Amino acid sequence: LKILKKGYKAADIMQALKHELKLRDSNGDMKWMKSMKNWLNEECFIPYLEDLKSGNRTDNSVDYGGKVL
Repeated sequence: LKILKKGYKAADIMQALKHELKLRDSNGDMKWMKSMKNWLNEECFIPYLEDLKSGNRTDNSVDYGGKVL
């Protein structure tokens, strides 16, 4: 509730989580992810929200499933 009171929307936080999971999966870095409690308390979702809002693609995947080398 603290995070929602700061003006963040639950849907945006979920999008940030999905974005982080996608990036971590593509990098093979799933084992070092923080627990959900710490991820929220430390506001680790903010960089991923900013990345989504700016439209930057930090991964190298192409829309049809390929990869840019």
